[in-house]
Amino acid sequence: MRALTVLALLTLAACSQPGGAVVTSPPPKASPTASATAPCKLPLWWTVALSPGQGEEIHVGFVTIPGGAATDAGALPPPVQTPNGLPSLVFDAATYTTSGKWVRVARNVMSADEKRFVYWDTDQSGQVMHVVDLASGSDRVIYTGASLYVPIAFLSDAIYLSRAINLRQGSLENLYRLDPSGGLPQLVPGSDRHMYQWAWINVADGAAWGIDYKVEGTTYTYSLLRLDLQTSEVQTWLAETPEDLIWPLGVDGRHRLYAADQQHLWRVDSPGNAVSLPNPGPIMPGSGTGVETGFVADSRGAWFPGRGGVWLYADGQEPREFMAGSANSTTYPAGTCLS
Repeated sequence: MRALTVLALLTLAACSQPGGAVVTSPPPKASPTASATAPCKLPLWWTVALSPGQGEEIHVGFVTIPGGAATDAGALPPPVQTPNGLPSLVFDAATYTTSGKWVRVARNVMSADEKRFVYWDTDQSGQVMHVVDLASGSDRVIYTGASLYVPIAFLSDAIYLSRAINLRQGSLENLYRLDPSGGLPQLVPGSDRHMYQWAWINVADGAAWGIDYKVEGTTYTYSLLRLDLQTSEVQTWLAETPEDLIWPLGVDGRHRLYAADQQHLWRVDSPGNAVSLPNPGPIMPGSGTGVETGFVADSRGAWFPGRGGVWLYADGQEPREFMAGSANSTTYPAGTCLS
């Protein structure tokens, strides 16, 4: 069964209040070149537990910067459940587009122009990849095959994927490009190499970022790799002490990588040049390939999800927490801060 009900949700919700898959709100004006000190609103999402046995729902809202006043704009509808249940991961998040729409999908599967998103499913023909057009609601299959691929990023040149070996156990490999118009995934040169089981985590700043490891006896040591998508060169950007799994969160406009484990947060300015940052949150590291990390970078600095609020890290300033959402769940940035 193909998840055709995504189309119905998108079409109906275009003129609805929060509670539809796509909700139009009065949009703050996008100001990519705005001053880092100008007031803005940061879109957010978080989960709220329902009655016992009913799961949870996603709420969306805003927090004003620098004032910190938070608003709850309501709940988005439940995600569409596909037959094997796994693709719902991309629907367990929210994105606020610069055109003023709430969309119940992770930011990493939204296209760079915010007009489409990608998700995968399983039907009688095998594994399938879909692209949904937000304006029309059309749901188009762009790949069908025996192999399962998980979308990592939807950039202007291609959809980037990782091939699943055993997704329920978090085992993936390599990096592939898929034309949004359809076809077969093509292996990205340099990505077919020894990696940790989650392989390549995200694609940003002209590169793919992933996790490698080595084992000495019973000791595991992890490192973060950068694969240049133009030259296919692989560099180690951060090598950590044994036993802690490091996670690449994202890259800011100054080409700096942010990474975290359960206890630490780093800004990696260049290969091997890591700056330790205070991690009072703690900043939440990721939990699997294809899942939104919640990292957002804009003119104000780097935004991170946290328990009961989001964190802003700006150069030359102490980290600041903006309380929003539910104190019992993680609050995630849903986009850049808009004026």
